[in-house]
Amino acid sequence: EQTALQLSIYDLLTKAELNIFQDFLHEWTDTPTLDLLLENWSNYRDKTDSMMSIKQNISLLLLNVSSLNRYLIDVIHLIDSMQPPIVVLNGTHHDENTIKQFISHFFNFHVLSMIGLNVFGGVLIAVHKSIRSQRVAKFNNLPNIIVLEIGSDSDMFQSVTCYSPPAESIPLDLFDRLLQHNPNSIFTGDLNAKHSSWSKSIENQKGRALFN
Repeated sequence: EQTALQLSIYDLLTKAELNIFQDFLHEWTDTPTLDLLLENWSNYRDKTDSMMSIKQNISLLLLNVSSLNRYLIDVIHLIDSMQPPIVVLNGTHHDENTIKQFISHFFNFHVLSMIGLNVFGGVLIAVHKSIRSQRVAKFNNLPNIIVLEIGSDSDMFQSVTCYSPPAESIPLDLFDRLLQHNPNSIFTGDLNAKHSSWSKSIENQKGRALFN
């Protein structure tokens, strides 16, 4: 009867809800004492409070993965070990099935992705659900770029990630529009821009354009 009840509950839950339910169940059954359980809850609350004050203590993990499908397991292990509140991936080589696996594992994150214009492009941002975030509608559906507003009220800032293919110019006009929309912005990504100020590689036109 108990097994039948569990099966009926599992059938009613979404994948994300099932993950939360299983975590909740393990938390109660695997924690040896009530004191330890309360201590774990207190630590989690403190961690969540720290994430909520995101503007004062910004922490993110930025990776150029060069194919998320190929390195998915390594990326998952790295994120699990570091536990950053914000994850930014560039060069995902956008693959729908891989994105779904990523979302399924990180069910406690809001995950947004965008395709690229070539096989090497694609970007992804994952923000912990304890942090308020929303996509900026006017910049939706632009290949190789994601624009989010993160935080709320006075703590709100704009997070931008962009992949710029080597043969294309950096979208500086778009960057200007983004800054006009919200001057309080953080830009991340892979622009394939090389300059002696930040790279030991031979300078290219994109690097000089960005530097100037």
